[in-house]
Amino acid sequence: MKNKGTNVDWNQAKIEYVTTDISYDKLAKKLGVSKRSVYGHGSKEGWVETRKEYCRTVAESVIQNSADEEVDRLQSLKSASCNLAEYIDRKIREMVDNDDGSVSEIKEYVNSLRNLVPTVRDLFNIETLNEIETRRIALERLELEKKRYDIDCASPEVKITFENGAEDYGG
Repeated sequence: MKNKGTNVDWNQAKIEYVTTDISYDKLAKKLGVSKRSVYGHGSKEGWVETRKEYCRTVAESVIQNSADEEVDRLQSLKSASCNLAEYIDRKIREMVDNDDGSVSEIKEYVNSLRNLVPTVRDLFNIETLNEIETRRIALERLELEKKRYDIDCASPEVKITFENGAEDYGG
């Protein structure tokens, strides 16, 4: 038997509807009231619009939090890579200046620094000369394709020419 909504906390019902994926029908069953009663309150108080706004806000918050976490992670990685590069550079200079350390140790540090370069390039968005040239060529190709497309679209007429004359084709 339906309780006619006398003991229903409609504010709590609205919160449940807005913050979950429950339908009006299921909410009515849960509250022990008629569907019409839930529809009436929801319509009058704009529950659907409020739910949409709530979902938008939650999504924006999740995206912003993810972006903030990614920025923090990248900043930490940049800092670590810069510190490592400085350390390796300092060690190489010390070994060379003090004339101590074997050639193999110096080579090991140089290789470490060489392996770190691509990571630093990625972190700081530093393109190699090859990447710059590849991008330039791709842009040129794109421009040529656009020009060719514009030319093709500028003259939509199709002309058909018969080699032996139209009379051979029933004309």
